[in-house]
Amino acid sequence: MDIQDYFSNVEDPRVVGRCKHKLSDILVIALASYLCGGEDYESMHELCLERGESLRPLVELPNGCPSVDTFERVLQRIEP
Repeated sequence: MDIQDYFSNVEDPRVVGRCKHKLSDILVIALASYLCGGEDYESMHELCLERGESLRPLVELPNGCPSVDTFERVLQRIEP
């Protein structure tokens, strides 16, 4: 099982058709940021900007890095 498969059971709280970023990409970046000592949504965005290419085997990022607001909005709406 790869990491994207692991997150496939997480229900996406967003409106279908209005999403620029894959939920699995957001979750993988959030996890990577946490593991690297990130403490907030800004850290997630910065990690994506600085290390996005090294994360390519794990994420697709078809529309570039999610914004700080996107990380916050999506992660606050996910049911634990």
